[in-house]
Amino acid sequence: MSPSLPVGAHEPTVSVVIPTRDRWDLLAVTLATVLAQEGVDLEVVLVDDGSSAPIPSTGAPWDDARLRAVRHPRSEGVAAARNAGIRAARGRWIAFLDDDDVWTPDKLRAQLTAAEAVEASFVYSAAVLMHEHSGRLTSEPAPDPADLTVALRSYNAIPAGASNIMVQAELLERVGQFDPAFAHLAGWDMWIRLASAGPGASCSAPQVGYRIHAQSMRSSLAGVRRELVQLDRKHHGGRVAGADRYEVYLWLARGQLLVKRRGAALWTLVSGAARCRRPAALRRGWRVVSPRRHASATAAAPDDRSVAAFAPYLAGGARDASNSTRRQDAVPKQILRGPAACALRLVLQATRLQAGVALVYHEVAEGARRSPECDVVPVVPRELFEAQLRHLTTRYRVVPAHGLHAAVTTRRRGQRFPVALTFDDDLRGHSNVSAPALRLAGATATFFLTGASLREPTSFWWERLQRAIDNGMPPRSGEPQATAAMVESLPASERERWSDELLASLGGELPGWGLQADDLRALVSQGHEIGFHTKDHDVMTRLDDAELAAAMRRGRVDLEAATGHALRTIAYPHGKADARVASAARDAGYVAGFTTKPTAVLPRTCPLLMGRLYPSPDSLDRLALQLARSLLEARGNRD
Repeated sequence: MSPSLPVGAHEPTVSVVIPTRDRWDLLAVTLATVLAQEGVDLEVVLVDDGSSAPIPSTGAPWDDARLRAVRHPRSEGVAAARNAGIRAARGRWIAFLDDDDVWTPDKLRAQLTAAEAVEASFVYSAAVLMHEHSGRLTSEPAPDPADLTVALRSYNAIPAGASNIMVQAELLERVGQFDPAFAHLAGWDMWIRLASAGPGASCSAPQVGYRIHAQSMRSSLAGVRRELVQLDRKHHGGRVAGADRYEVYLWLARGQLLVKRRGAALWTLVSGAARCRRPAALRRGWRVVSPRRHASATAAAPDDRSVAAFAPYLAGGARDASNSTRRQDAVPKQILRGPAACALRLVLQATRLQAGVALVYHEVAEGARRSPECDVVPVVPRELFEAQLRHLTTRYRVVPAHGLHAAVTTRRRGQRFPVALTFDDDLRGHSNVSAPALRLAGATATFFLTGASLREPTSFWWERLQRAIDNGMPPRSGEPQATAAMVESLPASERERWSDELLASLGGELPGWGLQADDLRALVSQGHEIGFHTKDHDVMTRLDDAELAAAMRRGRVDLEAATGHALRTIAYPHGKADARVASAARDAGYVAGFTTKPTAVLPRTCPLLMGRLYPSPDSLDRLALQLARSLLEARGNRD
């Protein structure tokens, strides 16, 4: 490796400029792909941007005569490093390459041929993304040169960035070098200037492998936003429309997803929508970070040539074509931080969206008395429940269940979204755990009861199953939820027999299980609403019309007598109902009915078929995300 060229030395066709800093192992792989270029006279200018040790000088590939080095004693940034390489370059063309990316053997020759065919002064190609964490290859097409100027107005449209571009040295003299004022968007700024100077050329075949690893897409969002303002002022007079600018946030979010930063991607999308004043764009943005059917739709598998060229460079062992090109996996489930969900809620709150959410709690318990995997039904610790109530009462409008649909249809822009709090089953904990927490938060709720415990303390089979599991009895099918589903599917007589046998094994009825008349009157006196959950807890969709009508009435009179109020709302047992069940509920005089379908309530939702969400028993952040996501999906599903 020589530090400089003597005067009058041979000038190569292409100078390859590679900035680097303390990544010699990756750089060695990158250099091997450059020095293996076919049919092109080249030199390589390595710019050491303040590494802690000098660039190696012995052994392959470091002893190749085509390598020269420029060293910065301290880091000056990638833009300054590329500029130092430009000043040292002798070639008629200058190609840029990051120290962790790779090229096909004919990259330079193919790009030179494409540029000369149309007399272009710069050229780029399609690229392949090499996902280190999953061993997957996905392809990124090259934009049409005729559309490049328009595309660059919205986002950084050159796939693989600087590692893809080759430009005539004479053009760089005219448009200027990389602007050191940009720490994050220096490449984008340069591509805009190149495209403004004249049309470029492109290669449809991928020639660049862009490595996606743990250090990819770590740019500060705040820093990128600041530089976006600079970029707009420099090239567009600060007049880029919100729709165009939101494309940048989509581009950033996709990059964050590539390195499994789903929380950061959501924050990028919602904060971008707020800054661009484009709340309607959130529906499109959610597709970027949501389930597999959306994520996989954006990932194109490369052809066999690209697989053969780039799969060997993936870390983690040998990869075959089927492994390297498998469909993109869904982004991993993560706990997204509260600020992202809150930002999403605030953006939606500023719209005219008419939507609301009903939440269903089954049991709120003192402390974490059992692990979630041992719960037959969700159990929320009281401490978390109190935190969730603070979130709901300060960021949403808590309304009674019977008034939720009306609150949705009358919501106006800027108003908080309505939320109804509901509880199922006749648990004593509703009175001595949930109600005090609700009183402390200044909130009221609707308690859907069966009334079965008013005359005799009879527990339901799932409560008996839960007590058995708490006492150390293993579930029949290995998992509590699986056992519950199995028991629910049994015929009623067989289910009752199984439940009685279980109760006998527990030594008799569960002590202090059900709410009594005094408990109900206390709940009503505190402003809470009592709804009906049917006495026998049958699956309503399995009943014939006569049985359905009887189930709507049986036990209702006892509850109305105990509370002194008519029951206007009903929660269907097991959360299952259809139009026939809703019609029967209407005939029985109910004004609101609830399933457990996890959807938001819209104006077009049947008031007797409103869905409910089970709040996360894990964290406040998850509940915040559940609510915000439900509202966002409601915006996408509304008429």
